[in-house]
Amino acid sequence: MKKMGAQMFLSKKKQTQLLKVIQSLHGSLDDYEIRKQSGYLLLDLLEAECVASFIWNHEQKSFDKGVFINRDPQTMINHNDVLTPNGLYYGVSLDTGDRSNHIGYFRVWPRRGKKSFDEKTLYLLDLIRPHFCNAILNSQSYQTCHLASKQVIMNLSGKTDLSSASTTISREQLMRDFSLTKREADTTLQLLQGHRDELIAQNLHIAFSTLRTHLRNIFSKTNVSSRAALIHRVYSQL
Repeated sequence: MKKMGAQMFLSKKKQTQLLKVIQSLHGSLDDYEIRKQSGYLLLDLLEAECVASFIWNHEQKSFDKGVFINRDPQTMINHNDVLTPNGLYYGVSLDTGDRSNHIGYFRVWPRRGKKSFDEKTLYLLDLIRPHFCNAILNSQSYQTCHLASKQVIMNLSGKTDLSSASTTISREQLMRDFSLTKREADTTLQLLQGHRDELIAQNLHIAFSTLRTHLRNIFSKTNVSSRAALIHRVYSQL
């Protein structure tokens, strides 16, 4: 195995697979989708048999929201189990945080008949770890902001049904008062209904990257830096 200083040689194929995993970790703000999509890609990158992933629940002080790929949840005896009867030996974990600051983790098991992963697998996991950590933290931050935005909408609109909270505001009003384009106005209306990014992109038939561009432009034109502030600005002015 060829080493290059503190780095390790990766084939063109492995570099491409690694890039796909990293891109998948930044392609959504839903922690379940993040872990499911990247989990399937980890199987190919690490030549693994199965993957399980959990998120730390700070209130319950335990791991939950499990994602299982090629793995029956009923066979999970504990987070460090071994399944030698099925030909699955000790797995390796991609942990984030420490004992006092858990965030979440992936656990990956080698293919049947292979007792352990090699040094290159551990090296790849180290490269992925900061991206996984940032992805989960961004998701949790977004969830907090999303709930705050919903509360702002209900407080300002006086409605408890978010689907109808924006019906008194039109695309034309947003375009006129904030100099938004049609697509930016449509995006704002979706935000006013409390929709998440994935649903907004789906409803408007646009790519996630395009949605992010719309959001940057909307924030710039309305002179705000968060969704909650945007919603407050819209309802306060219109």
